[in-house]
Amino acid sequence: MSKVVSNKKTSQNKHESFVDEFLPYLLSHTHSLLTRRISSIILDEPISMNEFKVLTTLIGNNVLSLRQLAEMMQVKQSTLSRIVDNMVGSKLLSRRDAAGDRRRIEIKLTQKGFERVTPLLKRVKDAERGAEASLGSTDSKCLKRILKKLIKEELLWQPPTITKNNHVSRII
Repeated sequence: MSKVVSNKKTSQNKHESFVDEFLPYLLSHTHSLLTRRISSIILDEPISMNEFKVLTTLIGNNVLSLRQLAEMMQVKQSTLSRIVDNMVGSKLLSRRDAAGDRRRIEIKLTQKGFERVTPLLKRVKDAERGAEASLGSTDSKCLKRILKKLIKEELLWQPPTITKNNHVSRII
């Protein structure tokens, strides 16, 4: 007796669209949801989302160059420079020319910046724990591991190479 295999989608998958399986969309959508959640946590604070990102990026990093900080935050250096200038004026950050290379600007979290972000970090981490609980510990750890791997290997933004025979290849 032979088994009949159907190509019909189940009712659960019947209405899936391209974006339901498109990794960049899924990552972007998840990012938007998480950003909205973080924004709601810091809404009543005298700090913008971009300032929050700067402060949290600098936590655990003694000093970062403006270029390094811009890369880590995924923002243009000129945009970040304006944000950093305002934060230096508010005494949340310090900014100095690097020793031996005046073109390199070093950014450091001040004590006031640390004191401003620390209570917010606790609230954000509490919210993160809630999201992780809905995933479960194993899935949460797995997701973070995969995302870190994607970031480290820059797989998401490596453009494919098309050969003369119209084969697509990727240098990894």
